[in-house]
Amino acid sequence: MISYLLDKTYKYTFQSSFLFVGYVYFHRICFLLKNNFYYYFPYFKPITAVPKTKLELFIEKYKNAFFHAINSENTFNDNIIADFYDKEKYNKIMKEQNNFLEKKWKSSVLIKNTPRGNVIMCYDSFKMGFMYYCNNSITYDILNSIASYYVIHFSCLDFFIDNTYYKDNKSKFVDLYCKEDNKEKEKEKKKNSVFLENRDVFIKKKPKQNIKKEDKTEKNKEAYEKPKEIFRNKFINMGKCVNFSFLNCPPVVNQNNNFQTDWSKKLNSENELQKQVFNYADYKKMLSNK
Repeated sequence: MISYLLDKTYKYTFQSSFLFVGYVYFHRICFLLKNNFYYYFPYFKPITAVPKTKLELFIEKYKNAFFHAINSENTFNDNIIADFYDKEKYNKIMKEQNNFLEKKWKSSVLIKNTPRGNVIMCYDSFKMGFMYYCNNSITYDILNSIASYYVIHFSCLDFFIDNTYYKDNKSKFVDLYCKEDNKEKEKEKKKNSVFLENRDVFIKKKPKQNIKKEDKTEKNKEAYEKPKEIFRNKFINMGKCVNFSFLNCPPVVNQNNNFQTDWSKKLNSENELQKQVFNYADYKKMLSNK
């Protein structure tokens, strides 16, 4: 009888211990799956959007505002006078010191807070670029977004010549100033390359040209088309915000208490001559008059 009871208790204890161990392992597996389910089964992990940075949100905000303004019926070139579109008149005005165009656009100031700090921006009509003041280093994308707001705010859209920011850029300044400058630079490069080639003492073999028959298909025509010219806005760093003066004070002129000598007269006359632009014929006339 005692042996029978011992056998029964042994069986029950074995079964209970087996169930307890199974319960512990099952609980452990459930715990691991609950906390590390996506680690073991990554295919079931939901795709979550990466939150945008402050810089990306800033650029997107001004880009959307720029396109919204362009698509409206308003014209944004009202503040650009006709002298800008006449190159001869523009060059005459730029020869004058402290001309009205430079004064006007340097006084049209925009102040914006960016992820890289405050930026003060205005337009330099002589250098045909946007001047800016900032205490930190700043990227082209941030400056471009501020410039897009500047041209809408001050109604001077043609100042914005970047054709990568939006493809349908129809700024007249591109044809007037940018393309001619690029042509002149290409001519200078060709002259320099010819000069460097002629400097070499040794004879160089001409590179072999693999002449192939061109198929007159649309795909080949697209391949042989010239790449589109890329134009970007010019940004001129004027230093930190402390360098900008909000007061339009006239420059201080030292009159030396009306003290004049022969040397001061010569220096003043040379200073006035440097401001004048004349050719060789005018120079010969000036010498003959003396």
